[in-house]
Amino acid sequence: MVLERSANTNAHQKNPHLLYIAAGFASLGGFLFGYDSSVISGAILFIKKQFSLSSSMEEVIISSLFLSAMVGAPVGGVLADKVGRRKVLILTGVLFALGSFGAALSPTVTFLIISRFVMGVSLGMVSVTSPIYISELANVSSRGWMVSFYALSITIGTLVSYIINLAFTGDSAWRWMFAIGAIPAIMLGIGMVFLPETPRWLLSHSFPDKARSVLKKGIRHLTE
Repeated sequence: MVLERSANTNAHQKNPHLLYIAAGFASLGGFLFGYDSSVISGAILFIKKQFSLSSSMEEVIISSLFLSAMVGAPVGGVLADKVGRRKVLILTGVLFALGSFGAALSPTVTFLIISRFVMGVSLGMVSVTSPIYISELANVSSRGWMVSFYALSITIGTLVSYIINLAFTGDSAWRWMFAIGAIPAIMLGIGMVFLPETPRWLLSHSFPDKARSVLKKGIRHLTE
């Protein structure tokens, strides 16, 4: 890994702002984690009223996200090793967006639970993949604080969810609460399309030339 360390330092010095952009986009996964796990606290008040939910059904709707996240976490880890961190983050962006739109447009409680399940799977996947992606792309000397972007994004996402809950009130307001979550999800998916795979993953999967290119030239040359 001597090549990785020395070249990674050069890449960081040449294009530090691009590395920060990469960490920022990957940290959107943390924002989605915080937002989607917390927005239900305000939305459930209106969902309960619209669908006349029992207490047990409320619990199912709320817990479906976290139960499915338990499935998504190991799946995300396996996929990240097999197909790459970048592709998994693109996939999670797509799944988050689909789940958010699905929840917002849910005609029935069953459809809402399924949508929450999809969101939960992507939540579990991103909780594993985002920190790995940032840590493997970051320069050694700045790896710790760059990974902290992810943790900070979780708290920001949680805060934003409560602000959205406060801003949107009314019988159909819960649909907007979920729909807004699709915005950062789309940003994550699109942003990762233009960002690199990590050099460590490329090296471990016998792509030394691509890894060397990313390390020496900086991440701006990924898609060339």
